[in-house]
Amino acid sequence: MRLVVDAVRNAEKVGGTGSRLLSGQTEEWRELEDQFAKFAGTESALFFTTGYAANLGLLSSLIGKEDVVFSDQRNHASLIDGMRLSGARKVIYPHLNLNALEDALRLSTGPTHRRVIVTESVFQHGWRYRTIG
Repeated sequence: MRLVVDAVRNAEKVGGTGSRLLSGQTEEWRELEDQFAKFAGTESALFFTTGYAANLGLLSSLIGKEDVVFSDQRNHASLIDGMRLSGARKVIYPHLNLNALEDALRLSTGPTHRRVIVTESVFQHGWRYRTIG
């Protein structure tokens, strides 16, 4: 956590400055990503500005047109958009219905490259909001 605080404190630009493509990369963030990659034992790391952007970037880069993606019916829009950008064939199964998912996986045969399951750990769609006042 201290590394993130230091990176934010020392950065010239933080927040709604646009993407790195528009605003440019800073040395503080490159160092932070390098330190995190070393901590995680990976070749590199990339921080995204939002969870939405992370889901888009991850799914559209790891899943391809030859793949089949199995998606929970209530997945967040960022996951759905990432799958859509990937070009993969999508199979949507009923919310939290693992029997239906298992059946769909069994039926999914053919020349596809990979079968990928995309789901959330916390679903927001069931929440009820109430206005106070």
